[in-house]
Amino acid sequence: MRSLKNTIAGRVRPATRLAALGVAILLNTTLSQACQAQIVIVANRSQQTVRFAVADIQGDWRKMALQPGELVPIPVRGKAKCQLILPSERRPYELVAHSLYLVRADDDQPPQFQRITFGLDTLASKEIVARQGADWKGAQIGTIRVRVLVDDEDRRRDSIWQEKMKKRLEAANQALEYYCRMRIEIVEFGRWVSDNQLKDFKEALAAFEKTVPKGSADVAIGFTSQFPVDHKIPHAGGTRGPLRSHILIREYGLRVSEVERLEILLHELGHYLGAAHSPERGSLMRTVLGDGQANLRSFRVAYDPYNTLAMNIVADQWRQKNVRQIQQLDQTARQRLAAIYSVIAQFYSEDPVALNLLSLVTQSPEHGILAVRHAVLQVALANQKRIAQGKTAYANDALMTLYVRTAATVAARLPPRYGRQAFLLGLGLSLDQHNLLNRFSPIAREISLAEPPNARRERLRVIGKPTIHGRTDLVSHFLVSAVLTLAVGADAAQAAGILKEISDTHGGSGFSFADVAANLAGVEMAEALRKNKLNLAQLEKNFQVSRYVPEVANLEEGLSMEQLTSRYGPINSPQFGAYLESLRRQIRQLPGFQTTGNQNRPAPARSGNAR
Repeated sequence: MRSLKNTIAGRVRPATRLAALGVAILLNTTLSQACQAQIVIVANRSQQTVRFAVADIQGDWRKMALQPGELVPIPVRGKAKCQLILPSERRPYELVAHSLYLVRADDDQPPQFQRITFGLDTLASKEIVARQGADWKGAQIGTIRVRVLVDDEDRRRDSIWQEKMKKRLEAANQALEYYCRMRIEIVEFGRWVSDNQLKDFKEALAAFEKTVPKGSADVAIGFTSQFPVDHKIPHAGGTRGPLRSHILIREYGLRVSEVERLEILLHELGHYLGAAHSPERGSLMRTVLGDGQANLRSFRVAYDPYNTLAMNIVADQWRQKNVRQIQQLDQTARQRLAAIYSVIAQFYSEDPVALNLLSLVTQSPEHGILAVRHAVLQVALANQKRIAQGKTAYANDALMTLYVRTAATVAARLPPRYGRQAFLLGLGLSLDQHNLLNRFSPIAREISLAEPPNARRERLRVIGKPTIHGRTDLVSHFLVSAVLTLAVGADAAQAAGILKEISDTHGGSGFSFADVAANLAGVEMAEALRKNKLNLAQLEKNFQVSRYVPEVANLEEGLSMEQLTSRYGPINSPQFGAYLESLRRQIRQLPGFQTTGNQNRPAPARSGNAR
């Protein structure tokens, strides 16, 4: 078998060999003249070798190259000048701290850059860093102090297993230092007595946490040989989450090579530093390890770009702010991580880890709202891409259904105390074309005011035209009334909707009972959520426009005040009140508001090629 040294050499590229550029996912950083080097991730997603040069803080240029599929982290202060080296020219670009750049290139075409702001433009600081550029010399290495243990089922002599673990962890350090400027330091070896009765890995992890203290270390890593070879345990390793105190890994009982054991260790250390599961088959954070890939000479020991960026955000907090628990992350780091986890969750919807991490770092209503808003915009971008490719895409009511379900999916994983607020405001702010929500919510007002004009134009472009019963105006009525209900209560929200329609009788579009029906449906949904008669998980599974908003085709519209009064009575009359109550009853009898019965998930059917 090849040695661990040889398996790492050539698979983790040296820091002087870097990548080309493509899609830039920007996580702007707060900077000061005294700031330490932050990180830029550059990953080559093209099928060609890409070369470029980066200027350091002294103004000197360093040439670099990445092979297809490779990535490199670059420590920078503020921003760094970059030149993409092409056969006939050098194209100037700029690398922004806490950003991810992916190279994209069409067939036989040079790499192209597209910048995506990730919805976090408001994190950018206006402070100027005196000396900007790449800063390889100033990049610090953080140290994770570990206690390494094996259980009583491991029959090897202490000197043998300890030497083997030293080599494995040193090999892991090569990858950690390259990808996130962190390394492991062994402070103690030990043994523990594992429970022979435990056959469930999660129970074994809990027992390890309970019986083995981490001592002076940051984390205790246990290697268990408790489970027999033929016992089908779905976990090769596990930890409770980022910066938790214990990691448990199966040692014997797994039919894997030493290189694959290294993969499992790096996978769990990735989780320790904030990585989620990845859908990328070549990533260390893929869900299925021990699949033989690591034994191939062509395989690279590599984290995927999104998780590399997440790990660096946590690592920066570790080095610069002495963060040792996830609760200690500052607000800006939480927002960046929430944006990354939201993207991964959209790419990898069948795996819950990214959404669980999103819930973990979302500790304020603002974070939750931004996470929901970002998720909606991500599916909107994906839908626009389908349209550009001439593929079947979501449109009209199906597009509204997609957005509501996406918002509910993210909000359902947030802390319950503000999940509903995040759902309604995040969804509303995504679709709000006229800043209507600013009147009712201070949080919405702050977020909207911070949205740059160019970002607003781009948001409105990619969102498209979601509808309720084929009408775009009813979307605003539905969402504004729901948010207003959250802010001032159902009665006041209903009254506000009626007053708006009355004002339309004076030279406007006239009184519309279709608008009123959409208003009442929004109020009913918000009230049902508030009273726990409806939950976000139900909306995630079964929302469709027709299940929550009544048909409006037969409702009268464009009425003058005289026509309204003659047909339905004065606004404060029993006749008018009775008609409104009939609309409410109709809404409450819709399938979505029935808390019992079939909750199967009807799919949001796409409406052909959306235009």
